[in-house]
Amino acid sequence: MTAFITVLPLADVMVAEKQFVNLARQAHLDARHETTLLTSIHDL
Repeated sequence: MTAFITVLPLADVMVAEKQFVNLARQAHLDARHETTLLTSIHDL
């Protein structure tokens, strides 16, 4: 989780586990940091 939170403000796109992506979306961190959050590499 520490690595996820560290990288989130710096990345344009992140692929991560569903639980981390869901928590970040609930907290609106993706919108705040203008980061696209994905749960599958196939979505790239």
